[in-house]
Amino acid sequence: MKRIIFMFFMSYNISFAQSSTLSSDIFKLINHSRTDPKDFLDKHKLGIQKYQAKYIRILMSAKPVAAAIWDKDLMEMCRAVIDENDLNPDYKGNNELCGGSSGKYSGSKAQSPLEYLCDMYTNINDKRYKYFGLYYNKNKENGMAFHWGMSCERDKKEFFYNEIIDSSSVDFKLLNTAAEIDYMTSEEKKMVQEINFVRKYPDVYAKIIATYLAKESKSYSGLNNDTYNAGIELIKELRKMPSLNILTPDKCIYEAAKKHGLDCKKRGYFAHEGSDKSNPWDRITQECPEYITGNENGSGGSGSPREHVIGLLLDDGISSRGHRYNIIDRRWLYVACYRFDNPKYKYQWVQNFGH
Repeated sequence: MKRIIFMFFMSYNISFAQSSTLSSDIFKLINHSRTDPKDFLDKHKLGIQKYQAKYIRILMSAKPVAAAIWDKDLMEMCRAVIDENDLNPDYKGNNELCGGSSGKYSGSKAQSPLEYLCDMYTNINDKRYKYFGLYYNKNKENGMAFHWGMSCERDKKEFFYNEIIDSSSVDFKLLNTAAEIDYMTSEEKKMVQEINFVRKYPDVYAKIIATYLAKESKSYSGLNNDTYNAGIELIKELRKMPSLNILTPDKCIYEAAKKHGLDCKKRGYFAHEGSDKSNPWDRITQECPEYITGNENGSGGSGSPREHVIGLLLDDGISSRGHRYNIIDRRWLYVACYRFDNPKYKYQWVQNFGH
């Protein structure tokens, strides 16, 4: 799962293959924030407040970390995304990467370097995100992409929680709106129920997230800083969130999810953009012409429906938390969950939402 600079600097010997001052300005700001977060916040607080107020809290507690390393091969991946519309480029560099986060933007010409930085704020001060590449084509409207490469080094955070979860108030029958649907598998129905659980009983689900973080903290791989921060943020949001409407399945939106899933399976990778360059809302409203709009989540792996929903809610590494806010968007009335085989992840999920 999948996502996306200053006053004093050290001297970086970087060759930007593209002649873009915007690219170099963003990278300079990134390393100012990493190497001296306090000074960076002092100099840019008003702009950060405008573009991404949540980043201020991170900077207030952030400790200096090593400057990010410019990786020309990550930049080349970004160039392939923009100039060749390759949504799944291969990394051909020599750095050892254990994951990453990426994104691309529209309206590139209108944004300042600080605004771009604030849009990828969850990655910047996490030292695991060690390598960085960015490509900007000023001649294209959708002309910018970035990619962070994660180091294989790991720091582990501790999280303690041992409260017993009381689910006696949860009406699971009410949440199981797909129970009688004949076109969905049992696992797909479980995911619909899990999404409704989050929406209807957010206070109970906050405890499920806390239990998950505590379990991950004790696991062999441990709880990394990004997941820890995302988890604390999510728990606070769920505790404040009102109970939302539950979602019902609809065959037309399921067909949209299924068709996109089969398209991704055929091409060998998942992306929100279809082979025909369609967006999620295009596909959903085409199948469901009475809908106003819709959106989509994707998740890969062999875990249970609950584990996938938790992963999407945490959305660690994704600065917009777009997957999270899809699940808890009060506008939605309908939902579809489609699962297909994926050799890389064992399974791939498509979640569609609409109204």
